[in-house]
Amino acid sequence: MITSLSVKNYALIESLDVKFSNGMTCITGETGAGKSILLGALNLILGKRADLKLLKDSKMKCVVEAIFKIDNYNLQDFFSDKNLDYDIDTIVRREISSTGKTRAFINDTPVNLNTLNLFTKHLVDIHSQNENEIMLSSQYQLLVLDFFAKNQEFIEDYQNKLSKHKVLISKFQELKLSQEKISENIDYKTFLYKELDKIELTNGIQEKIEEKLNFLSNTEDFRLFILEAIQILEDEKFGLLNKAGSLNSLFKKFSDKSPKFRNLSSRTLNLSYDLMDILSELRLSLDDLESDPEKLNDLETKLDLIYSLYKKHKVDSINDLILIKEKLYKEINSFENFDHNINELRSSINETEFQLNKLSSVIHNNRIKAIPLMLKELQILVSKMGMKNAKFQINLIKGDTYLKNGKDSIEFLFSANRGVDFKLLKKVVSGGELSRIILSMKSILARYKKLPTIIFDEIDSGISGIISNGLADVMYDMSKKMQVFTITHSPQIASKGNVHIGVYKEFEDNSTVTKLKILDSNERIKEVAFMLSGKKITKSALEHAKQLLN
Repeated sequence: MITSLSVKNYALIESLDVKFSNGMTCITGETGAGKSILLGALNLILGKRADLKLLKDSKMKCVVEAIFKIDNYNLQDFFSDKNLDYDIDTIVRREISSTGKTRAFINDTPVNLNTLNLFTKHLVDIHSQNENEIMLSSQYQLLVLDFFAKNQEFIEDYQNKLSKHKVLISKFQELKLSQEKISENIDYKTFLYKELDKIELTNGIQEKIEEKLNFLSNTEDFRLFILEAIQILEDEKFGLLNKAGSLNSLFKKFSDKSPKFRNLSSRTLNLSYDLMDILSELRLSLDDLESDPEKLNDLETKLDLIYSLYKKHKVDSINDLILIKEKLYKEINSFENFDHNINELRSSINETEFQLNKLSSVIHNNRIKAIPLMLKELQILVSKMGMKNAKFQINLIKGDTYLKNGKDSIEFLFSANRGVDFKLLKKVVSGGELSRIILSMKSILARYKKLPTIIFDEIDSGISGIISNGLADVMYDMSKKMQVFTITHSPQIASKGNVHIGVYKEFEDNSTVTKLKILDSNERIKEVAFMLSGKKITKSALEHAKQLLN
């Protein structure tokens, strides 16, 4: 609820401070006194566009500040998301400089107008005959019906599952699209992978192939070299094996005479063994040196393939080819898993559809049962406000599309007079009738839901005194559960308020200013009498005013 409002330098308001209370507050005043100015100042707090022309003194800034008690609105998450300081008594301020620059604050933290608008939507609802379009929407009509149907838990569950369903559908579509894109060149990627798979792509493979090629390409040179090495090792007179044996025998002969030569004898013996191993390896290598043109050709083919792959993939190392091969493998494997993943998603989608269909049926059936209750309640309320012959009819149409609150669309039909066929409400209802119907809907909602402070802006315009009585009764009943303001020209409505604020103009210091005053009981009698009879207040008007106020 709004607990106070301060306005400085706005239109005809020089400086104004007013405190508000619970219940129903009536605001009255002559035409042009400034009631709409007060509403305009409040609109600035709600985040509406600022007009520099409305500064009373163009050299000074305009400041509008309101304090809201917000403990009943569960707005802690909003404050947390927007990095704002939460306070039960929250201060909202709007400033407009003389240059037209505008700033907004929530608890002294600067916010943009979008944030301000989102916040104050929870707190204030300005209702006028020109702002009923949203109430004509099927979304709003279903909202009211669902409170009668006690569908809140089912709808919350439905909306959670619908959100999950939409995510699954989105993933499914993305997966199908990816599958289509990959399938366009999967054959080519498979060919590339198989081509890379023909050779053993391991680090160092190129060097090994080149080493083997070099060996096989120089077989005759290696054979001559090995033969010469064998000759050096096993020549009968000058071979190293023979000389090593002789040297060992010599050291062995003197090893018993001196420990020094015993060690040399052991070392020459080991040398003989090493030379025999070298000879054995050389003979094996000589056996392997047989010319193998087929093996040579195979190695050359492998090396040519590596160079060809470098060129094709525009890389220059085996490691790069390995990475490309791994990537191709993942893409090919991923494509092969597409059908499995798509089938799993399709199964999940079918499951959420089953749950949504089940919930939407429950919601639909509850609505069907609640329609007579809602129509009866509406009928009683509009009848109080002078629409005694008005009748309503609701057609609930169950469709195939998952909508925000189920699968139903609604037709709200209306007949203003006896014997007149039912037609769509929004096509046949007059402005005055619609205001009363919407007031009835909001009155119903107020019983089930914590609604924002509501401001009725001359909702009684064009309505007779008798009807105004019914209108006032409905608004007063609403004010028992919420804060209600009504800007009115109706004495019947003005007399119902818990608080009565008078708006008037005064001429001060060569300037006209708008002022407010909370009327006491005597002032209130005079104000209502004035509304009944005009500037010349008669004795009968005073008596009538007293009766209305009592």
